[in-house]
Amino acid sequence: MMATESEERTLINSYRKEKDADVSKRLRLIIFTRVNGKSASEAANTLYGCRSWGPKWYKRYIKWRGGCSQEHIQERQDTQSTA
Repeated sequence: MMATESEERTLINSYRKEKDADVSKRLRLIIFTRVNGKSASEAANTLYGCRSWGPKWYKRYIKWRGGCSQEHIQERQDTQSTA
């Protein structure tokens, strides 16, 4: 499933603002998967040479995203940028 234009913009902005290297790495995986249409395993292998962790983090993202509205995501980003 490809990202909507709004989701793509949100993911890329989050990636650019993120200071935690581990979170940044996970966001990059999600961007590569949602925007470029690659599988989580393929994205993880291409980006980091390791297939095993990609699907795990992608499933967590999908589970988290399923319970969040765009407004909630924006609020979270606004809170993080002011912290």
